[in-house]
Amino acid sequence: YQRRVHGNPKLRLVFHGNLIEGEEPSDQKVDASTICSPILCFDIEDELSAVALAFTSGEIGLYRGDLIRDRLPKHRLLQAAGNPSATFLGFKTLSPDATNLFVGYQEKVVVWQLTAKGDAMRSLSTVGADPECACLAEGFDAADIAVANGDSVAFFRDDEDSIGPTFPFEGQKRLLRWFRSLLVVLARSPSDPARMAIAIYDLRNQLRFYGGQEAVFQNVAWVAHEWGTILVICNEATPDGSVRHKLYRLEEKDTVTKLDMLFKNNLFSVALNLAHSQQFDMTHLVDIFKKYGDHLYGKGEHEAAVEQYIHTIRSLEPSYVVRKFLDAQRIHNLTTYLEALHEHRRANADHTTLLLNCYTRLKDVAKLDAFIYQAGVTRYDVETVIRVCCQAGYHDHALYLALKHDNHNWYIKIETEYLNDHAEALNYIWSLPLETAEEYLQKYGKLLVSELPAETTGALIELCSGWYPRPRGSDIPFPVTALAGARTGRPERYLNAFVDSPYYLMLFLEASLENKFRLHGDDANDPCYVWNALLGLYLAAVLPKHVSAGEVLAADDEDATARSQKAVALLRNPEANYTMELALTLVQHHDCREGRLYLLERLNQHHELVSFYIETHDHPRLLCVAKRRFCTHAATWSKVLRYLVTCSGCDPVLEDALQHITANDVMPLVDVVNILAGSPNAMYGVIQDRLIAYMDKLMNTIDDNQLYVAQRQEQCRQMQEELHSVSQSAQFFTLLKCSRCHNLLEIPSVHFYCKHSFHQGCIGGSIECPICMPEMRKIVEELRGQEDTLDDQENFQRELQEAPAYQTIVGFMSRGIFDGVYTNPDSEYAPSEDESDDGG
Repeated sequence: YQRRVHGNPKLRLVFHGNLIEGEEPSDQKVDASTICSPILCFDIEDELSAVALAFTSGEIGLYRGDLIRDRLPKHRLLQAAGNPSATFLGFKTLSPDATNLFVGYQEKVVVWQLTAKGDAMRSLSTVGADPECACLAEGFDAADIAVANGDSVAFFRDDEDSIGPTFPFEGQKRLLRWFRSLLVVLARSPSDPARMAIAIYDLRNQLRFYGGQEAVFQNVAWVAHEWGTILVICNEATPDGSVRHKLYRLEEKDTVTKLDMLFKNNLFSVALNLAHSQQFDMTHLVDIFKKYGDHLYGKGEHEAAVEQYIHTIRSLEPSYVVRKFLDAQRIHNLTTYLEALHEHRRANADHTTLLLNCYTRLKDVAKLDAFIYQAGVTRYDVETVIRVCCQAGYHDHALYLALKHDNHNWYIKIETEYLNDHAEALNYIWSLPLETAEEYLQKYGKLLVSELPAETTGALIELCSGWYPRPRGSDIPFPVTALAGARTGRPERYLNAFVDSPYYLMLFLEASLENKFRLHGDDANDPCYVWNALLGLYLAAVLPKHVSAGEVLAADDEDATARSQKAVALLRNPEANYTMELALTLVQHHDCREGRLYLLERLNQHHELVSFYIETHDHPRLLCVAKRRFCTHAATWSKVLRYLVTCSGCDPVLEDALQHITANDVMPLVDVVNILAGSPNAMYGVIQDRLIAYMDKLMNTIDDNQLYVAQRQEQCRQMQEELHSVSQSAQFFTLLKCSRCHNLLEIPSVHFYCKHSFHQGCIGGSIECPICMPEMRKIVEELRGQEDTLDDQENFQRELQEAPAYQTIVGFMSRGIFDGVYTNPDSEYAPSEDESDDGG
């Protein structure tokens, strides 16, 4: 040293660090011309931008600059010679422009605050430190510097309250080191002062990681830490009297191994502190909390176990914990865990149900109130809580939740099914918007109509005529009139609500027509269901106000006759859009004659009208309909005549009918006579003249027919003679001119038996007389047509119904309807050959 000072005064600094293989260490020299005493201790700033030196003379020198690259770092004295010598120096960087230099003396500890604006010193404590018995506590939140003094180690920090915690450690301290977050203490062994004991402490977790008998060393020369290990250098004498150094390396076990050791010793709280200090993620922490909780549960400390399980809520499946506390004796612990589960918003509907069951079983209304009436964000499934409260009988709580969260369905359900307060339910529905009110009146309409028929009917009428939500508790007017401009509901949706209250259904439907509801059916232009239903209610003999199990509980006061008049008025209403066929069935079933008559006339069912007048014995109208609609219809007049001849006191009508029949020749007089023959009061005088005239006409017709038959027979005889003459004797053709061109005939010429002659060229290849051929073909076509008509059975039946039967059959027989019927010659009904030859 003396040589350096008095020779070329340079202080050599060598930085080894973590050298790469083959790399030379960094070598730097600083100006040591001012150094006149030995160095007691030194420290280098982490960024290698400053070095502090403490000398035996009491001086403290500070060299600032880039210690790697600068040739001559700047030097200044922090403390001049003559002051107490420092036993410890330590840098702590606060910012790029501010650094603290902690200085330890045997009597005190101070801190130099080094900034670009200047340096300042502040005393931290009056407790000093021997050489190597102080160190910086890096990463220790409670203090900045540790100082060993006597049987304890005190900590100090650079703030207003500089005194930190103090930890007692037995033995005289010889050395302090800070390794990572651990405090390394070298002290004389209490049992053998010649030996040294090393102890390693985790002050944050209150653990001693290393110590005891295996940590005792002899002749410890130095303790250092580098490369992630603690190095202990001991001096050992050799047999030849020299001293050799022995190196011990202490390696820290990894955190997982530490935790396993703590788990085996059931030190779970220590394990948690260690895991927190090592910044373990939540997954690892939850596993430790789970093991800790299982340990406490096994020991019977259930409350403490629940506290640990609560820390696992965000990761551990809640059912794992719930199953452990399902026993009735653990209901308090289960309640605590479920409350925490809801607090963390990790509960599902089953957890909420279980928690509320715990409250109700414990009869803890205060906690139930706190849970339900809590302010802020709701941490449970509302419907589940309402359902459980209803089942447990806490209806007020359920109503509060339903009202608070606008759960209309549950509110109405509680009022109707649990509290039987139907008026409140109806008032609540009345306060809802149109769409919502429609939904719940459809759902609860039948129940409300049965309990509050007038009020509910009024609500439904207003819903369909002009809905305005009103405050709860308002009176419901009845009846209700339509409100212009208001939104309206769909009346067809509520018809089923009156299934047990026909009287109020009638009121509802009447209002629907009176207030001009907007009717929305499957077809918006054909809302006939309202008219049909109302017509059926009008026609009912008894209209109950309410029906239960088929029994009429209360009937309306209105007379059935008055309702029948309303039914007829409805049928005659031109705006009524009912189903005609259904209406006719209803009036027939309920024997509404006036309505039936109107519908039959409107439907043009004249046959039914005739039957109706026959049933009601309305002879004038019967005759009027028959004359107007069935003037020449024989079947209808036959029916009317048969009815009239059986009635007494209707001679004028019968006479009028007979005159119409005979005047229009509607029926054969034979049929009329047969009908009159069945009456004891037969009025033959009415048809006497007509009958005589008919008989005269019939006789004239017979004479004419006989003359016609004789003429035809004479024609047939002449034709047969002509055919015989043609076939048996020669024919003379005397025509000299062609019947077509009227020129003289020339050979070759063609002569026909009809006495017409033609040039061969005038007729071409025809074998029929061109002059007679059209008339013959017409006759042939008529015959064929008659044959086709004879095969048409439908035509025969139609003519048989429309015309007198006798004339129709005779006409068809004259056209040969029975020709060829007897196809079996062996039949006893087949004609003989003689009969066939004679014309039969």
